[in-house]
Amino acid sequence: MNKFILLTNKSTFYDIQSNLDKLMDLEDSLSFQTSLLADMDEDSKSIDKITGKIAKLRMQIQSLFLNTQNLILTSYFDKKFNAISTLVQMEDYRKKLYNFKDYIGYTDTYSFYNDYYIKKMADLDWKRIELQNQNSSIPTSLSLVPKKQGLLAKLFSKLKKLFGLSGETVNVKM
Repeated sequence: MNKFILLTNKSTFYDIQSNLDKLMDLEDSLSFQTSLLADMDEDSKSIDKITGKIAKLRMQIQSLFLNTQNLILTSYFDKKFNAISTLVQMEDYRKKLYNFKDYIGYTDTYSFYNDYYIKKMADLDWKRIELQNQNSSIPTSLSLVPKKQGLLAKLFSKLKKLFGLSGETVNVKM
């Protein structure tokens, strides 16, 4: 419990705990409905009703499972992402997020993990640029500002051009 809270947060822990309790209740209901179905006669009109309940329970279980899985994924990896401060930590994060795919459940329509992975890889690219810029002497926010010259500076600049001291040539009209 304490380790999980440290890796995510207390609210996430209690949300997941609640979801797991709901999953257990749904599994119990599914088991009960399945046993009712097994005890019925073939000609019973209730078979369709119970089969519908079983299908609904399975969909609820699947939905709650995937939502809980997504909550675990986002709470852990978002917190881990915010703690990245070195390129080594960044590479470790990338590997852990990639390998997490081996521990999750999928359905034909499940795309949350892939979408999340793509978003986090794009975020990592930006974070890598930030970290590299922090480690270099080049400022991260460079902008071009027009250089204003005073009257005296303009005069000396034109005199340098006139006498060929600036490396540029000037055509003088007479």
